[in-house]
Amino acid sequence: DACNSGDRAKVEAYAQTFNPAESVERMLALHNETGGFQLLAIESSEPLSITFRVKERASSRIGIGSLRMNDAEPPVVQTFELRPIPPGAVVAFPALRCL
Repeated sequence: DACNSGDRAKVEAYAQTFNPAESVERMLALHNETGGFQLLAIESSEPLSITFRVKERASSRIGIGSLRMNDAEPPVVQTFELRPIPPGAVVAFPALRCL
C-alpha cells in the first residue's frame, strides 16, 4: 500500500515500522518506475512468509516476489525479493523461497 501510494509520508511510516533496513528513496524510485503493483495471485502463504505474483501498473510486466517477516511485535521484514518474469516464461512455484 505504501509503495503503491507513492506518498513519501506513507513510505517513511512503513519503513520506520516494518522495514527499517529499506531505503525510502529506493521505494519511491520503484513506484516511479512501475506505477506500483497489482496483486495477481498468492502462490504460497505461511504465518511469516508469502510468495506472490504481481503486475506493474505502468506496464504489462509481471513479477514474482517473496516476503518473510520475523515474529516480533510489530513484525519486521527479514527478507523481501521481487523479480520480473521474462515475457513467455513459465514459472514453477516455488520459484522464490524465503530463507
